[in-house]
Amino acid sequence: MSLYFQWNSAKDFPIQENSKLKVVSYNANSFGQWTDNYSLDTISEKLKELHADIYLIQEAYSPKNQLKSLCRKLGKELQTPYTAVYQLSENRGYGMCILSKFPITDWKKIKFLDQTGNMAMSADIKIPPFNCLECGDEKIRLYNIHLQSFRFNKQDYQTVKSVKDSNQIDEENALGLIQRIRIAYEKREHQVDIVSREIQDCKLTKIVAGDFNDVPMSYTYRNVSKGLNDAFIIRGKGLETTYKGVFPSFRIDYILYSDPLQAETYRSIENIPGDHKLILAEFDRNDLFEP
Repeated sequence: MSLYFQWNSAKDFPIQENSKLKVVSYNANSFGQWTDNYSLDTISEKLKELHADIYLIQEAYSPKNQLKSLCRKLGKELQTPYTAVYQLSENRGYGMCILSKFPITDWKKIKFLDQTGNMAMSADIKIPPFNCLECGDEKIRLYNIHLQSFRFNKQDYQTVKSVKDSNQIDEENALGLIQRIRIAYEKREHQVDIVSREIQDCKLTKIVAGDFNDVPMSYTYRNVSKGLNDAFIIRGKGLETTYKGVFPSFRIDYILYSDPLQAETYRSIENIPGDHKLILAEFDRNDLFEP
């Protein structure tokens, strides 16, 4: 139950505003390209309200195949001028990005073996000290992850809706849905092995976040989170579900991190465009510089 429900109370001594390291993870659902309900401007206004230091965005999309310039523009609006953009292919403006208030010194793609629309990336950033004159910048590594989706089509969603509405199962359509789930789990297992190996080999302090497309009681979560802390478990409160779509609501989006960082706050925001909640965690930068 602790993987889904927490009773954590607020800390007695809140972080000083200037020493906060505020991290956001958000599946942007292609910036609303396939819906009339919202647009990039709508999302940008919502994100501005958060005043975060780091944004890890999955499912970023530019219909004009200008994803890099779009993400740089978004970073400028959010006052996070350092950007790393992973575009899935040269002729398709779909991918993911990391926007940071602090300098990105290096970043790389984490390539999956199978042909897929899912992806992962890492980036190193330099965090300046706060109230420590003798301290130098501290490098930490960010991992932005979007693991294998189920790729449900309209018929799959209609099948689920029909079961909910009439309690009747269309066996042929249900078998197709189950087949899609099976394929996704097989692909995700290979992706998890690649990502978890990268994370385990990294000796830097790290933050791992994104849409894992899997629940806490899964092979995915167990392997990716190995040796890491889960911001929701440490600082969350109440029942957490991060997926807002037609299917049953699950916790499939995460912010994980390694010592010496410690999550000071965690929350999810439902009033944000898309089929996922936005999740946010705050850390104290001072933890990076303590002896």
